[in-house]
Amino acid sequence: MSTRSQFSRTDLLVAPDFHFRKMSFAKFSAKLSTSGSLASSRGRTLIELIVAMALSLLILLGVGSLFLGANQSSRTASGISGAEEGASYVMMVLGNAIRRAGYSEIIGKNASPIDTRSNLLYGGPRFRGCVGSLLNDTVAGTCGGAAVTGDVLAVWFQANNVLGPAQGATTDCLGLAAQPFNIVDPGFKGAIPGGQIPVVVNQYYINPATNSLMCRGNNGVTDSELVRNVVDFKVFYSFDDVAYAAAGSSSSALNERPAGRSIWDATAISNTAPVGGLSPWEFVLSAHVCVTLRTEETGVTSSIAPTFTPCPTDVGKAAGTAPNPAIGAPAGDIGAIRRSYTEVFTIRSRAAPTPATPI
Repeated sequence: MSTRSQFSRTDLLVAPDFHFRKMSFAKFSAKLSTSGSLASSRGRTLIELIVAMALSLLILLGVGSLFLGANQSSRTASGISGAEEGASYVMMVLGNAIRRAGYSEIIGKNASPIDTRSNLLYGGPRFRGCVGSLLNDTVAGTCGGAAVTGDVLAVWFQANNVLGPAQGATTDCLGLAAQPFNIVDPGFKGAIPGGQIPVVVNQYYINPATNSLMCRGNNGVTDSELVRNVVDFKVFYSFDDVAYAAAGSSSSALNERPAGRSIWDATAISNTAPVGGLSPWEFVLSAHVCVTLRTEETGVTSSIAPTFTPCPTDVGKAAGTAPNPAIGAPAGDIGAIRRSYTEVFTIRSRAAPTPATPI
């Protein structure tokens, strides 16, 4: 009994293997062809390939759009940043010059603000504006020289001490030595070498051919490019109406704290008559400077005609009493960006020693 039982178990174990060895190769292949492992290795249909390619193209288009958008934003930000850096440099250069306008060594102590001119060693012009031309006389400070486009700003200041210890001569915007000016006051008794003092004369304007802010130095002939991509330059002036009305009268001493009462342009000031022996430019207290810069690279914006706020073109817009709406950029600026920047600079030689109050 034990032998038969053992044989039966052995037969059961061997029988499947026996049938497998007896199975033909054709039947075995047919059986495998229906199995999951072989079915999964079948090729893709044409429709599946088309769908896959379409999805891939959509993904590529999305990624490409994101890249182009990011690149456009980067170029725009870079262009605006460059314009802001240029404007910052322009304002620094002009601000330093305007603040120093009229600087000179003190030789007196006249308390009347109208007569403070007699307290300074240098008695010539210190601040002037022209329209459409440079100075024709740097000593007298009169306009009518070489023709230019737009506004011109000229400043004068003493370049070095001649009464006290020398502090190191200041050069002009071109790096040239200061121009020697004769002492205007014939009654001055100071010990001036040769009767002259060194004075810097700088004239600022734009060259539309190169879109550059230019500076003409002491010799009145040589120009230098300061900043590129400056397409507009406007200057308006804060005028002390009260001091001008009181100049030369007994009430002039009332204006002990000069304050700008209105905004004027260069033409209006130049056409105003002198009063009390003083040029109307002596009553200018501050300069409102506006510059417009454009990005050097075109195509930084997708807008066909990008708009911008221009510099004021009249005193109403400069004073804020008239609207200054945005305008479209010129046709040649398609794809470029323009930005205008404005700052107000006080002429320190005309500033009040204490905060100005209405009279």
